[in-house]
Amino acid sequence: MVGAPGLVLGGVTAVVVAAVVGVGAVAGWWAGAPSGAPPVAEETAPGAPAPGTTSGGSSAPAAPGDAAGGPAAPPGTDDAAADDDRAADGDPAPTVQEPGAGTTSAPTDPAGVPAPPVTAPARPSPAPNDPAPTDPTPAPVDPAPAGPDAPVLASAAAPGVVGVFPVLRGTGEPGAAVTLLDAGGAVVGAAVVGDDGTWEAVADGLSAHGEHTLRAVQEVDGAVSEPSAAVGPYAFDLPVLLSPAPGSTVAGRPTGLPWEEARFTVDAQFSGTPGLVVEAVVDGRATGNTHALGDTPLVRQVSRLTLGEHTLGLRVVDPATGGHGPLVTSRFTVVR
Repeated sequence: MVGAPGLVLGGVTAVVVAAVVGVGAVAGWWAGAPSGAPPVAEETAPGAPAPGTTSGGSSAPAAPGDAAGGPAAPPGTDDAAADDDRAADGDPAPTVQEPGAGTTSAPTDPAGVPAPPVTAPARPSPAPNDPAPTDPTPAPVDPAPAGPDAPVLASAAAPGVVGVFPVLRGTGEPGAAVTLLDAGGAVVGAAVVGDDGTWEAVADGLSAHGEHTLRAVQEVDGAVSEPSAAVGPYAFDLPVLLSPAPGSTVAGRPTGLPWEEARFTVDAQFSGTPGLVVEAVVDGRATGNTHALGDTPLVRQVSRLTLGEHTLGLRVVDPATGGHGPLVTSRFTVVR
């Protein structure tokens, strides 16, 4: 039992050496090339013997246990005895860990240089959806068909004061619709060009008051011409209705037979430029009776009226042509 302390001491020393050698071997394996990779030549100084050879150039014998992947135990020790001694001494068995366990490190090549990181090839960006090429030259547009020529005015009333609506005559394309326009573009007369190419239109849409100028256009197949030259201005010579006054109430005189429906008569008084011929229009209907104006107002009877509201109008007429001018109207009420 005297040699027991030496044995124990030798066993402990062997364990420590084996642990250091084992850790170094494992660390060298992780830092080195994977199993099966060709060995990497080590750089040596000129004239120095290559690793694993003696100075004479002969190969050194492999250490016992190299073929098993680890260093051999020092001479004079027994593996089983060493394990028993460690267990008897209560020393923990050595453990092997990866270098830098718990952290991430880049792998290195056998020479100890970190390998470049391997990255996936960049995915090419999708090509943008290029819009379809467009033709910079716009498609030709057919020009709108040219309209007809403006109608030709052959005759018109002389500008100035007139008693009846002006009559315009001219020529145009047969079948064309001729329209008379006032200064504001409102339609005041119309006609159709005859087969002989002539037309005649009365501007009977003019108002009784103010001055008026007229132009003519013609339309063919939906195309309208430019307007003709303007004619005028025109102003109307109007009769003056003195009574019944607009908005007045007039006492009617009963007329007719007792057994007939009651009718009433009222007096009307009017005047105007001497020589004008006027016609009365009662409740929108022309009486057919004409009256020549003189130097003094005329008094005429308006008969067969019922009780209630009525209108009386006067307009200048041209007995030679049958033309007439605008109507001057008064609205009144007949009572008993």
